[in-house]
Amino acid sequence: MIRLVLCLSAAILFLAGRAHAQTAFDGSVDLICSPSEVSVCDNAARCRHGQVRDFSVPRFITIRFSSEEIEQKYTGDKTRYGALGQVVDTGRKLVIQTVIEGAADTIVINKKSGDFLASGIEPLVNFFLAGFCKRY
Repeated sequence: MIRLVLCLSAAILFLAGRAHAQTAFDGSVDLICSPSEVSVCDNAARCRHGQVRDFSVPRFITIRFSSEEIEQKYTGDKTRYGALGQVVDTGRKLVIQTVIEGAADTIVINKKSGDFLASGIEPLVNFFLAGFCKRY
């Protein structure tokens, strides 16, 4: 009987953990995202690809659904803030559009894994970031 109770308890904890993990990236909790790969193209369509450390792009992107804000932290003291724009749940992905200091950004988060892709259009360059998010 004790063995049955332990097995049922373990199964409940496992299923509860899976359910929690599946909803971790649905916009119900704040996230911090860390890009790892970058592609940058200038207005002449010259593109470069590499690691985050090689470019002037955010090192961390904090998405605060609770206060509808987004924060981009760069190396050093540079930080940019903005309001979350449109947030769309497509079922498998969470799509976030925002404008920060005149730059239009779109972030797409895989709701199951937390992987993200972000693209931005700025006055002199366009960029693409790939990385992962976790609960903040």
